[in-house]
Amino acid sequence: MPGQVLALILLPKTYNADANGVRIAVEEEKFMQTARELAQAFGDGAIIVLEPRASGIWRHAGREFLDDLAFAEVEIPDTSGNRSWLKKYVKETLLSRFEQIAIRVTFITGIEGDNITSESVT
Repeated sequence: MPGQVLALILLPKTYNADANGVRIAVEEEKFMQTARELAQAFGDGAIIVLEPRASGIWRHAGREFLDDLAFAEVEIPDTSGNRSWLKKYVKETLLSRFEQIAIRVTFITGIEGDNITSESVT
């Protein structure tokens, strides 16, 4: 049985600036839609963190971009198929949904977690 991996997906809270330098906030429904899709794909839950504020700087084609960031977090079985599915989902769905050139995904291994309920055994 595979171990678990935590996938963190960095999502922009605003769209890239238009020709006048104006940045418009990404609609909250897009974050919730992403969480629902991740939860459905992996049969558990997904978390979207909109606060506290996080910022990131990255470079592409000689330009520097500054983003205010949100995080999508999902814990998945660590298989090459799951990692491939998630990368394809980011490429084919999230890049266009959030109108981005690139989206960062980080896989964190060696995690352990439990869902604690009122019926959980200690």
